[in-house]
Amino acid sequence: MIERKIAADVVEQFGNLIALRKTEEQSFPGIAQLFVASVLQCQPLAEVEVLTAAGKRLDLVEEAADLGPICHKRSFGSEHVSVQEEIVVHDDEAALRLTLVSKAASDLELILRISGGVLMSPQGVPYHWDEEKRIQGSLSPECIQVDWRNLVRLVLTFSEPLDGGGIAALSEDDVAKKLYFHTFNAKKRYRYWVERETRIPSTGLSKAAGRNLTYCGTKAISLRPGESYTMEVRFALGDVPGRAYTELQAARERAWHEFLAQVPEFSSDHTELTETYYKSWFVLFANRMRFPESRFQYPFTSVNKFHYYNQFFWDSGFHAIPWIWFNDKEPAQSELKNFVLNQWRSGMIPYELFLYDVNGREWMETDAKTTAATQPPTLAISLMEIFTKFGDREFLEFFYEPLLRYEEWLWRYRDLGRRGLSYVFHIWESGTDNSPKFDPVHKNRLLDPPLELVDFNVFIYLLRQTIVKMAEILGKEVPAGVKERIALTKQSANAVFLDTDEGFYYDVWADSTKQVKVKAFSGVLPLITDWPDDKVRARLLNDYLLSEEEFNTPCPVPSVSMSEPSFASHDFWRGANWPQITWTFVYGLKRNHHFEAASLILDKYLAESTKHHFCNEYCDSVTGQDVGLPFQGWGTLYVDHIIRHLCGIEPTETGFQFHPLATRYTSLEVRDVRLRDMIVHVKAQADHWVVTIDGEVAITAPRGAVFTAGVENGNLVIAGPKDLDIAVIASESSHARPLEIRTAD
Repeated sequence: MIERKIAADVVEQFGNLIALRKTEEQSFPGIAQLFVASVLQCQPLAEVEVLTAAGKRLDLVEEAADLGPICHKRSFGSEHVSVQEEIVVHDDEAALRLTLVSKAASDLELILRISGGVLMSPQGVPYHWDEEKRIQGSLSPECIQVDWRNLVRLVLTFSEPLDGGGIAALSEDDVAKKLYFHTFNAKKRYRYWVERETRIPSTGLSKAAGRNLTYCGTKAISLRPGESYTMEVRFALGDVPGRAYTELQAARERAWHEFLAQVPEFSSDHTELTETYYKSWFVLFANRMRFPESRFQYPFTSVNKFHYYNQFFWDSGFHAIPWIWFNDKEPAQSELKNFVLNQWRSGMIPYELFLYDVNGREWMETDAKTTAATQPPTLAISLMEIFTKFGDREFLEFFYEPLLRYEEWLWRYRDLGRRGLSYVFHIWESGTDNSPKFDPVHKNRLLDPPLELVDFNVFIYLLRQTIVKMAEILGKEVPAGVKERIALTKQSANAVFLDTDEGFYYDVWADSTKQVKVKAFSGVLPLITDWPDDKVRARLLNDYLLSEEEFNTPCPVPSVSMSEPSFASHDFWRGANWPQITWTFVYGLKRNHHFEAASLILDKYLAESTKHHFCNEYCDSVTGQDVGLPFQGWGTLYVDHIIRHLCGIEPTETGFQFHPLATRYTSLEVRDVRLRDMIVHVKAQADHWVVTIDGEVAITAPRGAVFTAGVENGNLVIAGPKDLDIAVIASESSHARPLEIRTAD
């Protein structure tokens, strides 16, 4: 059994619609930050202070912490008392168990003071109607209840009644706000907090209403020398009070171990790889979300439960990729289905599905449940990868007709010149919000003028190719228009996007040939298609992607070239490295037989980013240092890098192709990868690989060897070079399938 190394330094905890966080500067007993989907933040939820009978606050010092994937435990101490804090989160519940032990030589009379603040979407959009900003709160000795409209109810219950307390409304000025992110032409991001002094209301009100609320309650306790006292604070969304700590912890532990049982085991002497692999699976587990509304019939992976709460189109396309390696097809297959449920009658697939109607108030007073805009259709890649791994034709059938309507919408409403190139009408449709290629637009705009983007059209081109493949698999006739537009897109891309003098693809203003002369990653992305001829392909590779003056940074691939005046290696879409873009390059280069380029990029990217990474939104393209938000869904693409590219397992429709990329990583082992009817183990030795299938057949392959293995007509068929050493481990009588070996000439 390979040791599963899960990071023990995670200060965050995750449920379904809730996420908790406690930073170093919030070193106190209790639950610090709690986020509820996209509308409520508790800052803090419940801070617990220990006071003397005279009201003097004891200074508690954190002495130890054990922060695991199931629960968090911290120990605090002072001269007279020690405090053990235990917090567990599961589904839409959280439980805090506090145990106080007297260290005094005589009896102690103490007061526990519990306080918190509940904020209505401080980071969110400026809601226009007072009733939508207002939350209602009530406090009793047994519990605190907060309601927002009839949509969200949170309940905080105490295992023993409070002696007294109060609840009150706060103004926005009462809430501390700290800027933590700012860049050109992007939303500022803030952290919020209700300071302790503000949380202690002078009134004993039992009810209050406002955009922000605060509460405070007290409980007097007596402790003899060595005696202990335990109190629980239980949180839940909905009408049912939260479960006790022991019950909730048992449920969490059971869910975590059931999840791990479906995760292929991985180990390496390169410990940063092992840690990153299991961190990624933890984030996938943590970010899984179910939302109780018919628009969200299928569970999905949250982009980030601390900031990007809704479901996003291009994010979900990337989220599905690591789920392919989970030994249960449900998460991968359900990841994108909600977008079909929310497809517009026109055929448009929106880029964002809102959990709540008020999320649509970004631009106007409307009850829209989705955006009126789309995003790059990255599902063009993920849908076929999911099908290849699991072979479920019904899965393809679910998407086929909706994708035909979406492709028709792109042609009818987004192709102004009828030349196979679709435009975006807003920067958010691009996904690359503040790229310098949009700077000319922002300097001269009343509204965002439409641009035909190279990367947007690369994914649309791949989408059309995917539709053709789906039709062939499902036995359907491919609409003639789709094939025609594939050819038209390729022709127009080389006539309009490509600067033949520079050998680079540039975005253009819609239905024109006016190029936006900014060297973004998108200009090299056609390498993953058949657009470039051999001459252009060589220039894209050598003059740009692999050039240390352009895109070959120490942690490639940057969002814009180093030669751009606006380049900043840490800055969002103005030079930072984004994991989904690097993944797309490695995946696409390998598919197009640029193995050396794919290997170089993967090797450098992993070497730099895994030193620091916690599945971040993006990272510094020079140092690999974390920059964006941690626990980002597409940050988990490390799973695919490790299994597909380092360990070399490429799913096929009958089994797999073994084709690892050559990197510095020579110590690798992955076990229990399930592919159709096979269970595969891969282990790297000093100068060769050992690939075991079903524990019965062992294939020893030299470094650099490529072979395939699959089940055909009941036979296990292995095809590869002559220097493969294939051995049957089990006796012939126990071997489940006949073995057929095909040797290349």
